[in-house]
Amino acid sequence: MFTPTSPVTGSAISGLSSPTYTLTSDSSGTNAAKLYAVTALGGTQTGVSAHSTDQPFTVRASRPKLVKVLSPVASGQLRKSIPKNVYKVSTSKSVVIDLVTGESSTVIVETSIRVPVGCVLADPTSLSAALSCHGGVISDTLQGIRDTAANGIL
Repeated sequence: MFTPTSPVTGSAISGLSSPTYTLTSDSSGTNAAKLYAVTALGGTQTGVSAHSTDQPFTVRASRPKLVKVLSPVASGQLRKSIPKNVYKVSTSKSVVIDLVTGESSTVIVETSIRVPVGCVLADPTSLSAALSCHGGVISDTLQGIRDTAANGIL
């Protein structure tokens, strides 16, 4: 179940000192998603704003509206295609794109997880390992990811 602890401690990255984010549950508009607004900031985040109507800052998690299940096949036969359930976690944050006019747009950071139907029962530990590795790599390389997003160099 996606229930982030509030406040969330942000990962270390240049320009932010001990960042924290207070999350408040919001309406996602569907039973297949949860939405949280970042209503307060902690630490030093000069120039960063919490969520408002004009400057959204949200975290959203979603699952398929209809979760797929593995259908039976004849004994000894392999499936021609394996259905996947897609789960997503995304963060949206308003950013200024023009200092003169104050015009803004939205940054969207999204992680999409495509889980082959059947693996939760047949190989749950490997699913856990994939998610653990993914989270660790993102946490470990966050500064590099930010730099790539800023300068385009991978």
